[in-house]
Amino acid sequence: LKGMRAEEVASVVVAPGTVEGWPDDVPCEMTLTLKSFEKRPVGHEMAADGDKRAHVAELKDNGNKWFKQGDLARAKRRYEAAVYFAEYEEGVKDALPPVWGNLAAVAVAAEDWAGATAAADKCLAFDKTNVKAWYRKGLALGHLKDFDDAVRALKCALECDPKNAPSRRALK
Repeated sequence: LKGMRAEEVASVVVAPGTVEGWPDDVPCEMTLTLKSFEKRPVGHEMAADGDKRAHVAELKDNGNKWFKQGDLARAKRRYEAAVYFAEYEEGVKDALPPVWGNLAAVAVAAEDWAGATAAADKCLAFDKTNVKAWYRKGLALGHLKDFDDAVRALKCALECDPKNAPSRRALK
């Protein structure tokens, strides 16, 4: 599909169970005609920082949608695309902390404790007061059996927000 041109026709087979509302037991075949296509600009083609920020926000929002649906692999890909884009574009690097935080959340949900720690550290490099990043780092370090650093991270979360219930529970 990625290589299709306008007015081109393709036959597509959709695997069973991949589309909500479609049959779960048999593949579905369909014929698609691409009527038109508007190519989105890539980073160096975006002149305004606002456009670049909007692109990062769109990727993040798309990742959030997949995360809420439980598709961690797709969520991770969207967040990584946002990181890849923002790391190499001037004027939008400050949009990265929430994306790194979301990557840490995906890693925690996938029980990728090393990945959660790395993503939380990247988030904290931008924002030392990010309670969720401290919490996710503490949780991951606990699972990695690095208990001293886990306790320190959870205490940092509580310093940032003394009423943070998940950090309090994790410390008990």
